[in-house]
Amino acid sequence: MVVVCEQNAIDRETNDLREYAKIVLHSYEIPTFRLSDFDFVPAGTIKWTKHAYMLTEEQRKQIQDVSIKTREDDKERIEHFTRLKEASLRKHNKED
Repeated sequence: MVVVCEQNAIDRETNDLREYAKIVLHSYEIPTFRLSDFDFVPAGTIKWTKHAYMLTEEQRKQIQDVSIKTREDDKERIEHFTRLKEASLRKHNKED
């Protein structure tokens, strides 16, 4: 996970650097309720924080550009996870 924050900007609630966004660096599987289900979070997914509103359009664009690059770098893993998810959905549909 890449954390986007500003140097010397402190969040009063946490007494830590103010975070604006988090970018998933590598795709990862997420737990599901049914063992036959499969889901994942792809690399490049942006999780905006409560301070994101403070960013300018240019800063948001820069974060989105990093997100796109990260997604491209993890393309093979995303494709693999996508195939697993599709297979899981097909299996799930057959069970219903």
